[in-house]
Amino acid sequence: MRNAYITFADCITPLGPNIEQIYAGILRYKTGINKNERGNLSASFSLSQQINFFGKHFSFDNPAASTMLGVILKRLTDKYSVSLQDAKTLLVICSTKGDIEQLSEKHPTPLLDLSIKMKALFNLANSPVILSNACVSSLHGLMYAKRLVASGIYDS
Repeated sequence: MRNAYITFADCITPLGPNIEQIYAGILRYKTGINKNERGNLSASFSLSQQINFFGKHFSFDNPAASTMLGVILKRLTDKYSVSLQDAKTLLVICSTKGDIEQLSEKHPTPLLDLSIKMKALFNLANSPVILSNACVSSLHGLMYAKRLVASGIYDS
């Protein structure tokens, strides 16, 4: 078994559009919980945050998870020479809910659709794996990815 290392981490939340701003907000005791348009408390992005962070509003044609993932993948490929088109590279997406807001009778597979959209958008060699296991999704994804890299099935 080979060693596996985390070389890139990123995050976008209502508290901030990157890890540095999120961390700074936590140190200032800020919260990412806001009142939504109905007046309920929510950890969702306000309309102004959507424009500031992503340059557009979330919608059925522009769902939140795929928009955020697109931003993070762009940051990854801008910072590192990772070839997402390499057959030895696999994208593992971890989410508590993905684009669940898209779920309907006419649109029954939002997580599968997210995988298909990311594969096409970034011309990936492999279909992304999406793990959605509530609060342990990220830990599950790290363990899964580590095993794939350590076994030699994938390089990154």
